[in-house]
Amino acid sequence: MDLKRFSVFFLIFLLNLICQIKSYAISIDGINDFTDDDRILTTTAGYTNWISWDSNTLYIGYYGEDIDANVATTMLLVYFSTNTNTGSAYGETFNGQQPVLPFRADYIFQYITTNSWNSGFWNGYSWEWNNPLKIAAGDLSVSGNYLEFQIFKSNMNDTPYLDIYIQFVNISQTYGAIPGDTLIDGFDSNPSNFLSFGTNIWITNLISSSNIYKTNDNIDIISNDLLLPLNYQTNTWGEEIVLSNYSEDDIGIYKVEFYTNSGVYSTIYASNYNNYFVSLLNTSNMIPATYNIYTIAYDTKNIKYSQTNILEVLSAPDLSVVKTVDSIQLGSTNLYLPGSLVIYKITYSNLGSGYATNVVICDKIPVNSTYNTNYLGAGTTGWEVQFAHIENPDQSYDSTDYDGDDSNVRWIRWRKASIAPDEDDKTIFLGVTID
Repeated sequence: MDLKRFSVFFLIFLLNLICQIKSYAISIDGINDFTDDDRILTTTAGYTNWISWDSNTLYIGYYGEDIDANVATTMLLVYFSTNTNTGSAYGETFNGQQPVLPFRADYIFQYITTNSWNSGFWNGYSWEWNNPLKIAAGDLSVSGNYLEFQIFKSNMNDTPYLDIYIQFVNISQTYGAIPGDTLIDGFDSNPSNFLSFGTNIWITNLISSSNIYKTNDNIDIISNDLLLPLNYQTNTWGEEIVLSNYSEDDIGIYKVEFYTNSGVYSTIYASNYNNYFVSLLNTSNMIPATYNIYTIAYDTKNIKYSQTNILEVLSAPDLSVVKTVDSIQLGSTNLYLPGSLVIYKITYSNLGSGYATNVVICDKIPVNSTYNTNYLGAGTTGWEVQFAHIENPDQSYDSTDYDGDDSNVRWIRWRKASIAPDEDDKTIFLGVTID
């Protein structure tokens, strides 16, 4: 090969190499210079989103007629998760709408269509609006119905992984969200999907690879389901709940994370890429409330599968049992004499919000008296009535009278499978005749 031909060949090779490794930077000037590979459909026709990056910066563009609405209650919200699992499971409340997020968000960006903006950080208790993303005037530009802005990776702790969810919200609905199948437009609609990025690949800056690392993390249609607890399951405070995750596909799962509204519960790493994981959640560490139980499973290709189940933890049962004298039927002399009938009323209530199970009430027949079978059945529907003929209440009980002689009965025991939280001021009665 002569020198001239070699020089031409080398020049073509060099030009191809430069084209492959050039940075994919976006000029923040209000002119849309994103490519079709960066385009992401939203849930609303006529609204479009673009996302791109270079080695140091994330670029977001958004087009929709409400960008130029100039209404203080119409805004674009962008939620970011840096995968620390310490963020909020709930978005900020605007116009009476608060989304349940498909991840735990660390940062939020808000653009109000009056051309003002801010960003916030979840401090563990609330959103703190002090512009932690440091988006200055030169980092954002609006032209008509088009908005674009940039965020430096260093302002998000140089996170190696980044999840993004975007939505528009006004006084009547949530809309214009990404990905395009994340929700149905409507008032206070909750998202199910989000976009996930491996930001550690930003350093390669390969245009041909920019679209590969944008993955939709679908929560509703996944191969890794949070089997337990069941969705909308109710458990009493103090009970243990089995959290389990099972992979139905052939891709090995190397890590599963379980967590609730209050933070990470457990992280399980697989030694041999197992496809079944189990963990126990003790509700005694949770105050009675409604919880979102999240699971995230990472496969060997580092693709995430996520699911959220609703769990309601009820407080423990709180039983109250009170015994009073209901009535006395005295003899003809109006004195407590042999033959007088005393009727006791036992009032019970469940003051807690959890079911009381395997309930047992015991009562001793007073000395020098005999229980009266005519006043035993009142109020005992659903109760099993048993008797003991020995003074010790822990002795054996039977469901029949002893030897047909009422005087043999020294203790009575009522048993019931459960008492519901709404069973208040219920009564059972016991009658005895003075010997």
